[in-house]
Amino acid sequence: MAKIKRNCTYLLTTAGKQKIEKQLSELSPNGYSDRQIAQATGLHRTTVKKILKMDRGVSFRTLENFFTHLAIDLNSSDYQESQLQKKTIYQDWGDAPDTQAFFGRETELTTLKQLAIEHRCRLIAITGIGGIGKTDLSLHLARDIQDEFEFVIWRSLINTPPLTEIIGDLIQFISHQQIGNLPDKIHQQISLLLEYLKTSLFTNFR
Repeated sequence: MAKIKRNCTYLLTTAGKQKIEKQLSELSPNGYSDRQIAQATGLHRTTVKKILKMDRGVSFRTLENFFTHLAIDLNSSDYQESQLQKKTIYQDWGDAPDTQAFFGRETELTTLKQLAIEHRCRLIAITGIGGIGKTDLSLHLARDIQDEFEFVIWRSLINTPPLTEIIGDLIQFISHQQIGNLPDKIHQQISLLLEYLKTSLFTNFR
């Protein structure tokens, strides 16, 4: 079932930024570049700049991960809610399994986050034999970076659903259920999906 989230975003307070600067100076007296901090925290370089410049909010999860990777305790005095308009995120996790018991794979997660966010890869394949945790890894990645995207949809291909069903789900989700009758032919459905994706992209960058 699709759901809508209107996420609050948060900014560092002066106290929070001072804690970060103190920790960074202790870790490296010569200082860190934004790129080095991004590599150390697994966050996108642009996200690091947002946090440190204190001019644009980020999600609480992002701020929490930032502090955790720098081995700093995050206290309520370190952040404040941004007064800018809250971001709307549309999500449909379908029958995605629970991943609360997921542990490890930090190196793989960092690499995948960089591919998805920093390099903006349009397609990422996680391959391997059955039973090694590919599904859990991909789900953990998706939940970690979900706030970076306006639309998040999860579908399992384990039972080989028809392509028309998958594309139909995507169209209905991105169009906010505005399409009554979908085209019968697969090439028409693909064209319609691409049109909605272009419309969504244009709207986000107006």
